[in-house]
Amino acid sequence: MHTKVRHIAVSDIKFNPHTPRHPFTVAKLRTLAEDIKVNGILQPISICVNNGRYELVSGEKRLRAAHLAGLKKIPCLVVHTNNEESPLLHTMETLRRKDLNMFEEAKYFALFIRQFNFSHDEAALLLSKPTGYILEKLSLLRHTEECVTLILEQNVSERIARAVLRIDDEQLCTDTLRIIIEQAMTDTQAERYVDAAVARQAEHMPLPCVQTQLFMQSLEAAVGQLRIAGIPVQVSREPAADDEVITMVIKRSKNVSASGTF
Repeated sequence: MHTKVRHIAVSDIKFNPHTPRHPFTVAKLRTLAEDIKVNGILQPISICVNNGRYELVSGEKRLRAAHLAGLKKIPCLVVHTNNEESPLLHTMETLRRKDLNMFEEAKYFALFIRQFNFSHDEAALLLSKPTGYILEKLSLLRHTEECVTLILEQNVSERIARAVLRIDDEQLCTDTLRIIIEQAMTDTQAERYVDAAVARQAEHMPLPCVQTQLFMQSLEAAVGQLRIAGIPVQVSREPAADDEVITMVIKRSKNVSASGTF
């Protein structure tokens, strides 16, 4: 594959359908459009040729702002590649950008792993990232939509976002996050507060319940990783007379199928 910079008609470039990015606000696009009218586009967007048409690889915000600013042409880094490489290249280019928030980055990591069937180690090698870094990002996908909104709107740090995930109860996790925000806790203060919340949970449970909870946390984490990898899996819990039956079913595929009762 090779690249070169050209000025391409804005109307000739189609947006890439393989993007999990959130919609840009009109206000931000207008601000960028006004800046473009004065200063132009300083950094070229990246595009490739797919099925005879120009397709965006990265630079969606700049392209949308260029439309809004009424630009006829836009500087583009034209990446020549084959159709099979295009989605891979798009995802890799996007993950190298600096303007993704923590959840967008996590979604792209999940897409990258699922779409191209990479292991975490393979993805880390291709993206020049530590495996632990990718796993930490993927863990953020366990947050509820309510927590994601709170974290983004209140500019909560990623360190705190990961810390509250140690609380397995969704409502308690959300309530804890709200308290951390209301009291404007530092990262260290928030982690200590979460430690105390987890300890209080454990104190009010008999030992077997604590052990069961730890097992369920491990099971849920494993199920989460399977789902991130694109493997359909269902877990059900049914109370019996003196026991609880936990069943995990993995949907049958060409090569692997499994179901079991724990």
